[in-house]
Amino acid sequence: MNLRILFAYLASLLLLNSISISAETEQPRPLEKVEAEKILLGMDYDRVVVVAVVKGIHQKGISSLNCATVIGLGRRGGKDQEIVQSFFFDRDLGWFYFEMTDGKMRIWNQIGYSEAKL
Repeated sequence: MNLRILFAYLASLLLLNSISISAETEQPRPLEKVEAEKILLGMDYDRVVVVAVVKGIHQKGISSLNCATVIGLGRRGGKDQEIVQSFFFDRDLGWFYFEMTDGKMRIWNQIGYSEAKL
């Protein structure tokens, strides 16, 4: 085999491999402030101001493309509160927040509230 053909073959394999790797590591769509506000309003806040959405960082210091931390202010139960909540991205749910209570998972996303139980 000609050396030039071999190099062309290897270069095309490398290009195809890099294309498939980039397709597998597709990033989630960004969490917009408006969407974060809508999710937080569904979590019993009656007023919300989203100051920032920090992409790729969980409030506990975990780094992932599928999480974002929302920082803001809100009113809940008649009291003004600081908001620092981490959201996750799932292809089916979109951006969501969850908490575990009493043997069930409570889930909020842009569509609304749902629960998952065993």
